[in-house]
Amino acid sequence: MIAYLTEKENKIIKMTADLWNEILELRSAHPSDNDEMIRSIHQIQDCIMARPIKRKINYNVFFVPKCEECQHNNDCKFQRNGTEHLCKYEG
Repeated sequence: MIAYLTEKENKIIKMTADLWNEILELRSAHPSDNDEMIRSIHQIQDCIMARPIKRKINYNVFFVPKCEECQHNNDCKFQRNGTEHLCKYEG
């Protein structure tokens, strides 16, 4: 499966690289500063780079609609019995 970053996503990835380059120019205040910064930048990059795959696969894997009646996840298996709403969460 091939998935591509959008122009905006590419721009954000480049911004994180530019941010890292700017951070490297700072004087370190603590020995673990750079390790902590790069972990945070990698988390941002991971989120952005996962977006194309999420767009390619079934959206319902990530989106759980809410029951319109009770706002529980649709696994409440609500049923309409006339006008009554039967929800397993509400007894």
